[in-house]
Amino acid sequence: CGMLVGDEEFRRPFKPLPGGKGGAADARLHLWAGDEDILSLEVVKAQFGGPHTSEPIKAVVADPITGCDEKGFAVPIRGALVILIRGGCSFEEKCRRVQRTGGKGCIVVNTRGKVTAMTPGEGGAKDIDIPVGMVEKGTLEKIEELKDRGTREMLARMVV
Repeated sequence: CGMLVGDEEFRRPFKPLPGGKGGAADARLHLWAGDEDILSLEVVKAQFGGPHTSEPIKAVVADPITGCDEKGFAVPIRGALVILIRGGCSFEEKCRRVQRTGGKGCIVVNTRGKVTAMTPGEGGAKDIDIPVGMVEKGTLEKIEELKDRGTREMLARMVV
């Protein structure tokens, strides 16, 4: 299929991407926000969390951006793929907060360059069943540019 599926209003064509970096990526994350441009990112799956899906989903940038505030999130994340940055607390703490608040996935933007293995702590993070992945440094700026061009909510689709 050459289309992103979901609500008819948000259907967008996409072009399959070249092979990437020798299979380093586990998936591609396509983001769009009401225009023809689609931001496509390499995602490396965490060593914990649930399976990734290719179903379209609403995407939001977390506020606070680290996802580490005990008070929760200032933006509605229920039913969304939540994008956060590395730092402030452990990967699994971030993803537990997202899951507990009704988020359907957790993407961490690395603040230290290329993607790295996200490993669980001592407990193994077996309670986290939402998809979890990491994208490289600089991604947040690209996402903000995409959001600034769009007039509708940001949507995402993972190509596994």
